[in-house]
Amino acid sequence: MIDARPGDLAGELRHDHPISFAHGARRFGPRTVRVDHLDLTRKLITGDVSCT
Repeated sequence: MIDARPGDLAGELRHDHPISFAHGARRFGPRTVRVDHLDLTRKLITGDVSCT
């Protein structure tokens, strides 16, 4: 999952961006994310290639 620009047609709006961690008063705001799947390969496991 990566952050995306608001209005990104491939993005998904989620209300899970933390605004406040105050005890008993946690608040969350909207953010747009893109969700995709990446096949896990040996190079990714050993760090020989970047995931980005």
